[in-house]
Amino acid sequence: MKFALVAAVLLAGCSRPSLEVSASLASAQCIDCHAQEAEAWRGSMHDLAMQPATASTVLGNFDAAPLVWQRGATSHTTTFRRDNNTFVMRTENEAGEVADYEVAYTFGVAPLQQYLTAFPGGRLQCLPIAWDTESKRWFHLDTGPLPGDAFHWTGRYQSWNMMCAECHSTGLEKGYDAATDSYATTWSELNVTCTACHAMDAGHDQEPTTRKDKRRGELEACAPCHSRRTTLTGEGAPDKPFLDHFEPALLREGLYFPDGQIHEEVYVWGSFAQSRMFAAGVTCSDCHDPHSLKLKLPEGPGHNELCVQCHSAAAPTERFPTLAARDFDTPAHHHHEPGSEAARCTTCHMPSRTYMKVDARRDHRMGVPRPELSAELGTPDVCATCHTDEQAPDWAASAIDAWREEAGPDARRAEMRRSSEALLARGLFALWRGETGLVTPLFELAKGDTLTALQRATLVEALSEAPLDLTEQLAALAEDPSLLVRAAATRGLPGFDTPSTHAQRDAYNADFPATWLNRSQADQRAGHFDLAAADLRHALKLDPEFLPAVHNLAVLLGSTGHLDEARELLESTSLRHPGDGDLAYSLGLACAELGDLPAAAEALARAAVLMPAHPRLAYNYGVLLVSLQRPHEAEAELRRGLAMYDKSLASPGANEVAAALLELLVHEGRIAEAQDFGRSIAARNPALGEELAARLAQLLAAR
Repeated sequence: MKFALVAAVLLAGCSRPSLEVSASLASAQCIDCHAQEAEAWRGSMHDLAMQPATASTVLGNFDAAPLVWQRGATSHTTTFRRDNNTFVMRTENEAGEVADYEVAYTFGVAPLQQYLTAFPGGRLQCLPIAWDTESKRWFHLDTGPLPGDAFHWTGRYQSWNMMCAECHSTGLEKGYDAATDSYATTWSELNVTCTACHAMDAGHDQEPTTRKDKRRGELEACAPCHSRRTTLTGEGAPDKPFLDHFEPALLREGLYFPDGQIHEEVYVWGSFAQSRMFAAGVTCSDCHDPHSLKLKLPEGPGHNELCVQCHSAAAPTERFPTLAARDFDTPAHHHHEPGSEAARCTTCHMPSRTYMKVDARRDHRMGVPRPELSAELGTPDVCATCHTDEQAPDWAASAIDAWREEAGPDARRAEMRRSSEALLARGLFALWRGETGLVTPLFELAKGDTLTALQRATLVEALSEAPLDLTEQLAALAEDPSLLVRAAATRGLPGFDTPSTHAQRDAYNADFPATWLNRSQADQRAGHFDLAAADLRHALKLDPEFLPAVHNLAVLLGSTGHLDEARELLESTSLRHPGDGDLAYSLGLACAELGDLPAAAEALARAAVLMPAHPRLAYNYGVLLVSLQRPHEAEAELRRGLAMYDKSLASPGANEVAAALLELLVHEGRIAEAQDFGRSIAARNPALGEELAARLAQLLAAR
């Protein structure tokens, strides 16, 4: 494909009603001086990120037989039809019926190609059936969401305008109108072209003079699209600081495993920013050609050249002085057969995870295998990828320990460096589960310099969400040299948000239901409860199944004297989501507040089944059962809740569960058992034991 033809094709594609051109093809000006770069770019994934649907761009076989797919026990059929340059997919619509959809644009090129179709309101929606470009077959991306759900292919979370356009096109203006929930999206170039990565008016006539400048420039250009992030202003550009215009997702539960390995689709930056490569000054173009996007050197079985360019005794250490200058591509290091798949650097240090069913992506954290953490925290164990017949991860952990002993002092020093990452993993795992026993060493870790800024910011955010008053510690970290750490600490301080704090961000992201949730929280902190309720209702108008907004609105209604309305909201939502334990829990609390104790007990019993490891739920349910004069069930529930605190009786809430159980025993006349119970607690936690002893004395005096 010639560059001049690209311009013609893109201009022709602009006649489609769903999009408009907002500017000329600025990148066409680059070709005269940068022919070599343009030639490398042609045919790249950036070049082919999005194209008008034509016979030459559509890779899927629209003459293929129908695709039969399942949702539960029900079979559905999608058919394909082609008429010259018109491609039609007949599939399930938002009402659960079958309808025809004409393909307007192709989306991506390998290992899968998706297809976009025009919807009312200026939307382009991603059709649910994609083409596997390697195995040459159609497949359904996600059969789970039901028609009418916001995650169904016809819903807002599959809208190109909202979810994809910013990184698959150049010079994009989203053009969202919150009043009509519609788009007038414009763009300068349909795919990812020169001006998506190069600022035409900044430093055009000179190259960066230092490696630091080059690293910063590349990361500022690549990070906006190769990261999981929130757009703050809509005004980001390649020559502007990334963190001024985007808020990258930290290493949060659900996105990452506690040791930092990728879980959900996070687009590389968050992984790379954890790595020692990042800390040493390695940047994107050390491994990838920035125009063709291909690897710069061979990588595969028998080919470790890409990594050996730095990780060898012969590497020019002046480039990366903090990296060890010794040979790693040897059996003494990798302990596998040279030239085998297992001896590839990336096999152990960059394991892949598959997204969208066929798209395997490597983890750019470049971490060291830690099977002992896998055994403890349930994180993926790369050793078990191949050693499926061994007793991994315990077996693998023992094997690696033996290798480190053989390697001597250098390996042991490396292990000491990694100990802080192990503490981070264990700390996040605990904090995500409400355990606070490691708070003190974790704050020391967050203040230190052994972790990257992203890791420290993640830790600060997790600590700020702990059920403790940590204002003093967070205030100190709000002065940290790292912007990421400062931002995480500041967000955790009381009174941080006001209705105007993120006005520009909220305006740009008004099509996201989560934006209205954030606004409601700021309004509520400012005392504007009516505005907060209106924000939450708008979020639920955009997505009726946005459960965080349901929970927050129910709490807000309850706290402002509208408990009946809160109960009605929770009941109707819970009927649609019978497997959601949090909904059942909230419903039970609302019913209890209204005095309907049987209904509360029914809801809390369901919640206890759905969330068996929730100690606060066990406490609430146990106390309710006491009120219903069901002492045997109450005792069992309170003992179950207390057992969840077994490792940390100092955790908030443990004293309430213990006190409730003590009172139940006394009320039942089981005084000796109550005394024994108090002594058993004192043996493990003297302070709590003293509290229980005092409470027992009060109860006995009142008998």
